[in-house]
Amino acid sequence: MPDRVFPRGRGALLFLILSADALLLPSGLWLDALAAGVLALLIGTGWFALARKYRFADGFALLDRLPHGAARLADGLILVLAALLAVRTAFDLAGFLHEMALPGLPVWLAGGVLLLCAGLLARHGLPALALWAVPSAWAAGGVIALSLLLSLPDWSLPRLTLSTLLAPAGLFRVQGTVFGHALFVLLFTGDDPDLPQTRAALTGVACAALALALSGLRAAAVLGTRCAAALPYPAYTAAGVFAIGDFLQRSEALFGAALSLCFLARAALLLAVCRACLNRLRTRRKQPVSAPPAV
Repeated sequence: MPDRVFPRGRGALLFLILSADALLLPSGLWLDALAAGVLALLIGTGWFALARKYRFADGFALLDRLPHGAARLADGLILVLAALLAVRTAFDLAGFLHEMALPGLPVWLAGGVLLLCAGLLARHGLPALALWAVPSAWAAGGVIALSLLLSLPDWSLPRLTLSTLLAPAGLFRVQGTVFGHALFVLLFTGDDPDLPQTRAALTGVACAALALALSGLRAAAVLGTRCAAALPYPAYTAAGVFAIGDFLQRSEALFGAALSLCFLARAALLLAVCRACLNRLRTRRKQPVSAPPAV
């Protein structure tokens, strides 16, 4: 499979990996999530502007401009960070499944199975993962949007001032812990005149920010601010407020399945980054370090 990924795949990956935190994000940070999404859009726009100006195809190509030792160190640090985050992502999802759906399944076993599934998705690198991400993003996004739409009659918006909802601490917390995962997609994303990527990537970030913000707002509007703050998975619980006859009695199960797919995509992306870094380190090991020029 060719190395180049069509732009829609990158946007779909961004939507999936960022929307995953709708399951874990406290409902009180819904406006912070929206503001962090706007900030992420500005940062992404700056990234693509720099990529066009300095002509680098992706983040890895930018790292290649560093000295040999510094580039190897950067690859090693990214490898370790991506591996740790992949394990944490898999076990976050395993903990949710154990608590809400499969109490008889040990967390360590569920986490190991999820890591194995993510590894199978990542084994052919980002091109194959991005192809899988496009239909997955449509499926997950459709379920999230439908869940939000059908629960609208049960919403009762809390009366809170802007100063209570939006604080710099919450904004930077969401920016770092949620939207920081977008940096791993940028390692494969940059300037390509044949495949413009800006629009698809920024669309993915914008849709994820809306999904995060509206899921948190729905939790506060349906459950109440205090109740939502006390629950471990308020967005999941709030998704169960409606039913469609005898056909759909557990609507929160569909919402949880959509977000579980997002978690799986995030773990797979992180493992794809690990795979790319390992390949780069092997290649650099075979390359001789150039000697300094003779005086």
